[in-house]
This record gives sequence, C-alpha cells and structure tokens, in this order.
Amino acid sequence: MSGHIPAGLTASDAVKLGYDEIQHANFLVLNFMPDVKETRTPARFTEPARRTGDPHLGSPRSAPVIQLLRDRHVTLDPTLSVFESMFLDRPGVMAVGFRTVADRLPVQIRRGFLAGNLPMPPGMDEKYRASWKKMLAFIQELYLAGIPIEAGTDSMAGFSLHRELEIDADDVVLIDGDPAARIFDVRKAVVTVKDGLVYRPAELYRRAGREALSALRAVSFSDRVAEGVVSMFASARLMAMKPVALGMKSHIGWTAVVALAGPAASAEVVAKRRIDMATTFDEGAVYHKGQELPFDRAEALIRSSEEKFERTARKALSTLVAELQAAGCEVVASGLVSGDGKALPPLASILRSHALVHAAEGELYRRVLIRACEACGIRALAIPAKEIELRAAGALGIAPARLAARLAELGKRSGRPWARDQKESALAGWIALGALACGRT
Repeated sequence: MSGHIPAGLTASDAVKLGYDEIQHANFLVLNFMPDVKETRTPARFTEPARRTGDPHLGSPRSAPVIQLLRDRHVTLDPTLSVFESMFLDRPGVMAVGFRTVADRLPVQIRRGFLAGNLPMPPGMDEKYRASWKKMLAFIQELYLAGIPIEAGTDSMAGFSLHRELEIDADDVVLIDGDPAARIFDVRKAVVTVKDGLVYRPAELYRRAGREALSALRAVSFSDRVAEGVVSMFASARLMAMKPVALGMKSHIGWTAVVALAGPAASAEVVAKRRIDMATTFDEGAVYHKGQELPFDRAEALIRSSEEKFERTARKALSTLVAELQAAGCEVVASGLVSGDGKALPPLASILRSHALVHAAEGELYRRVLIRACEACGIRALAIPAKEIELRAAGALGIAPARLAARLAELGKRSGRPWARDQKESALAGWIALGALACGRT
C-alpha cells in the first residue's frame, strides 16, 4: 500500500495500518507535528516549511519512527525536488532546481520558474531555508538507517527526475558493464563517488603501481559518462547555493566590493573587500603618467598597465568567488557604478585635458573589472552613478525616499566599514540582483 498520509493520521499511524511505501517528505516530518491534523489544505506544505527547522524536531525523537519504518520494511519516495522548490524558490529569482536547464526551455516555461512557490510571510526566509536543510538531514538519517529511498517526482517530467537524482544521490558507482548479467563486471568500475569525493579506479591503480583492466585504460564512452556523473554532482552543489551579486565602486588603482546574497528584497551582506589592482596611486594613475611621456611611450604604458591590472583583478575575484562558494554562495552577477557613458575622444586628445584624463582613468578601471568578472563567469552590469539610487529603489520595490533607511539597516547588520564606497557598492549589488531576477543582466 502506497500513497499520501490521510488527514487525521501520522506517518506512524499509516505504517501500523499497513502502508509499505510513503510518498512525499512533508508527510514524514508532519509525523513530529501531531497538531497539524487537517492535511487536505496548504498546511501540509506551509507547516513543514515553517517548523521543520526547529531544533527540537528530529533526533532523538526520530529514533522510534526510524525503527518502525525499518521493522515494517517501508520504502520512502520523498520527492525532495518538490520541497526544494517550495522552501527555496523566491519570486523574481530563477527556480533552484531548474537553473542549469532553464535556457533550453520556452520563454513561457522560464517565466514560470521566476514565480516563486510558497507564500513568504515576513521573517520566514531563513526559517524556510533551515527547514530545507533539516528535511535533507532527516532523509539522510533514514537512508543511513537502511530505509530504502526511491527517486520519485511530482513536477516537470524528465527534468525533475534529473534534479531528484542529483539531490538523492549520495554514493554512486558507475560500471562499464552489466553486473546483473555478468558478475565479473563489478571489476569494471569507471568512477566511484563516495561522501562527495570522486575516485577513478584507473588512476588509483596507477598510483598503486598496478595495471588497470584494459577496459579502464582506453578512452571510451564510459569516460565521458564518468565526467557527466562528476559534473552532475558539481551542478547539484551549485544549485543548492545562495545566489550572490557583487557590487563595486572603483577608484584609481582599487575598487570596493560588497557581496550581497539575494533575493534583492531580503539580501544580506556576506562579504566586503578592497581589491587593489595597483600598489600605489602613481602606479595606477597611468593616464596622468602618460601626460609626462612621449605619445608612443604613453600609449604602450597604458596598454600594458591595463592588461596587468586585469590579471590582478581576475586573480582577486577568483579568490573571492572561491571563498564564497566554500560558504555556500554562488556569485551569479555583478553591478559596477559607472560614469555617464559618454564616449571618450582619441588618446592624444585625452592626454591634453586634465578633466579627460580623470574620466579615462575611471573608464579604464571599469573596463578592467567588467572583463575580470566575465573571465570569472560573472555577468556584469554597468550602472550610471546618476541613476543608481532610483534603480536600486526599483530593485527593492520601495519608494526612493526609503532607500537611505534601508541602506542604514543593511550597514548596521553588516558592520564596519560602511562608508560611501560600501553604500554605493551595495546599491549596485541590489540592482544586479534585481536585474538577474528579471533576466536583464
């Protein structure tokens, strides 16, 4: 007997009455919420979203439930991808489970992926996220206790099954053969994923000074499949991360960076940095220096310096992206405070004007940062300084008059430094998150 848990019963009640399979993880966690008796309403979704993350739920209270499931040989079909969407998807942000495939689907479908999912009462964002983590941990606890877990779905056919497998898969062994038909094929493991680590037998054999089976020595279809398995796990980790936008305000030789974890309306600062592209002002002010040099030397200096500054910025951004990834954040966009967008004249004319030299220095560093972002796979958005406050208010969905108070609140939570550079960088980050949600980056 398999199905949903009927209203008025808990999962334990249903198992005792003869269920040998339970569908959907919400009914499992509702076992610990006996006050939720009417499950024919949205409460069967909203209560687990609100309360699963509560510290008092789960172990040791889960032990009798796990023992009952094990004793009755119950199989679970948790459909975790459904609850990942319910607990993590936010309006205006691409659905977590479909980020890697959305571009392959019609625009009408993609638009639906921006709709969010469960209603989000004020103050519930972190509770929903905590509930998702707790639900995952509970399913893993059941799996480790020997309860069979099936990869079922209740969403878009095909694509949702892929996502379900990504979430469910803990350990994977890819075999180039059919062990059910030829038991010898268990020796033909091409790749093994265990506890998040990837092992390739051919490489392990070489390190041990032994020859692998000939089937493992040749580059074949299985090698490509193995890489696909490894890529799948990497994609699964990325899709579970918080989206982050970097806001930047550049100066001669350096830029301020503020990293905001979205969505824009509830974003928090997760990092603040100063990235130095030049070691001194004199080194960074290449157009100023060029005014003192013959034209050919000035041109060469500016070109070589810009290339050097870009390499430095790219390295610093790569380091920041890696740090954020380690903290569970994926950098997906950036916003840079820019000038008025007016085209500059030829270099010879720039070097004859002090005002144009200053404008060119600013444009150089903004170009450097945009290219460095793109080299790191970060979509970059240039935002004219004169538009930044109005556009940030629009991204937040508030009146411009309320923007200063929102900035002050954000600064109070994030701590120092919180000067003009950090404030303008935060505004640019808000805009980038808003533009990302609308697909405009």
